[in-house]
Amino acid sequence: MSLASLIMSLESVFSSLFGWLILHQLMSGKEITGCVLIFSAVLLAQIPSKS
Repeated sequence: MSLASLIMSLESVFSSLFGWLILHQLMSGKEITGCVLIFSAVLLAQIPSKS
């Protein structure tokens, strides 16, 4: 269940990526930084804790 919510939180990352690829939209530095931060947070949330 938590995996699905993590994947759904990447919606903004995928929409920005496909907007850039398909529609040739440009992203500002803040938008690129935001995508990288969201993507890295989702990856970090997937790492199991040692407890």
